[in-house]
Amino acid sequence: SILQSKYESHISEVEGLRKQHAHCTSAHDSTRAAIDELRNDLGATDKSVAKLGQQHMHLQQTMANSDLSNARCVDQHRSAMAEIEAIRAGHDTLRSTTLDRLDTVQSGTSTRLDVLQQELARVRAEVSNRDTISAES
Repeated sequence: SILQSKYESHISEVEGLRKQHAHCTSAHDSTRAAIDELRNDLGATDKSVAKLGQQHMHLQQTMANSDLSNARCVDQHRSAMAEIEAIRAGHDTLRSTTLDRLDTVQSGTSTRLDVLQQELARVRAEVSNRDTISAES
């Protein structure tokens, strides 16, 4: 009876250990599956990081090209502004010269008009004198 009791105790202990072993095996399998899933995720993450690195390099090149293009635009703008200023200066000079010439022509025209009016008055006076002389004769 003592042997029987010890035997049943060992059997019960073995059953407990079997259950514990089954539970540990199941936990081990779940852990292994989780590790495999993490490895797959890590591989996908590595690929994503590599792709992001390429995109980053592409964006840096694009930004460098944009900066270069921007610098060219700024240079072209400065050149255009310098040309506009040169044209403005030329326009102002031409306008000033034209106004001076116009004043000179206007002054000369006024002087010429005065001379012609004096000449006309003299001719009218002569005609009037002739008419008067002719009428008296």
